[in-house]
Amino acid sequence: MIGLFVILYKKNNIRGFTLIELMVVIAIMGVLAALALPTYQIYSGRAQAMEAFTATDGLRHEMAVWAANYKAFPDAAAVAGVGYIGSQATALGGRYITDGAVTVAANTGVLSIPFDAGVLQGKTLIFTPTLNLNGHEQIIKWQCGGSNNGNTVEQKYLPSSCQD
Repeated sequence: MIGLFVILYKKNNIRGFTLIELMVVIAIMGVLAALALPTYQIYSGRAQAMEAFTATDGLRHEMAVWAANYKAFPDAAAVAGVGYIGSQATALGGRYITDGAVTVAANTGVLSIPFDAGVLQGKTLIFTPTLNLNGHEQIIKWQCGGSNNGNTVEQKYLPSSCQD
């Protein structure tokens, strides 16, 4: 009889988590997720901007060669869709970059890369070249970002290689 009492007592003594304990754990997880989400979005945005930076590497190199050869930025004929620089620009695309929408501005060499997906959807990354005019006419710097008109990529999303 005592053995049966011990077995019954042990069955009733089995404890699990209470509803309040589970709710506290879920609340803590919610707070941690809320704190981590903005950081994750910045990380994702930087990865997307880095895709554009990498995808345009060859185009930026070709523009540097153009500037060195012609002592100026590509003209309207070169940046047109069928021009040497323009055809390379429109061939670019990617997971987040709008296919065929990369443009190069004539005579300034400004690259515009629109995003059609992800955190940067609807934003445009702008690369502005700086030409060294001391007789060499080489592109010495690419400035990333753009104006603060609301549709360019924000500074916090720029890759570290773009930030000043």
